[in-house]
Amino acid sequence: MIYEGLDFDDVLIEPIPSKVNSREDVDLSVNLGVLKLKIPIIASPMKGIVSPELIIKLSELGGIGILHRFYEDESIWVKDINNLEESLIPYGASLGLNDWNKAEVILNNNTTIICVDVANGYTKAVLDFCEKIANIIKYNKLTTLLMAGNVATYQGALNLEKVGVDLVRVGIGSGTLCTTRNMTGIGVPQITAIQNCSNVSSYTVADGGIRNSGDVVKALVAGADVVMIGTSFGKTEESAHNGIIYGMA
Repeated sequence: MIYEGLDFDDVLIEPIPSKVNSREDVDLSVNLGVLKLKIPIIASPMKGIVSPELIIKLSELGGIGILHRFYEDESIWVKDINNLEESLIPYGASLGLNDWNKAEVILNNNTTIICVDVANGYTKAVLDFCEKIANIIKYNKLTTLLMAGNVATYQGALNLEKVGVDLVRVGIGSGTLCTTRNMTGIGVPQITAIQNCSNVSSYTVADGGIRNSGDVVKALVAGADVVMIGTSFGKTEESAHNGIIYGMA
């Protein structure tokens, strides 16, 4: 299906009368069930971006980070997982499709979020894997939230919600470094994608295309519960950024 949609540059938020006298009075907290954040920000699981140090700092500020899965030495990944667990802060960790070794480590550490980090959330393989993970979480009565995607339509989000996904990653081709739209012609403009998916009962994660704080606000107004940011965090001192950053999954 080909249709027109709205992206961040296509919209502005109309001002309305307000009783808020200062931006410091605005409550940006979000309740995701077992997880409550002071700010609706999640750091994307990108190798050149998210380090344990960034996860800890972002947690102190009220957000949460997702540790990436692209470690050359898995023992270092396990060490980072264990260290983060010992720090007693809420954090997330990602894994690839059918990566049961990582899943076992993450679940055993009672990680706050387990993120199935793949680009296409429409495939049966992704849905089947998510359903198995969701059943393990439910059977063991864990408080871990399951995140997966990426999708950009109501049906895509609904399919993930039906198999037990709590946090639906929304955004295909919208990322700053993403080449999906150029390579395949596939995608939905991000504002429209968020609107498509936000009516599903799962929590909506706007993933991709955030270039400034104004885009964050637009994503939240469009219906996102939280916003995932990647490239912009590469400019921080705590980032794992080593001079090279690139798209993931």
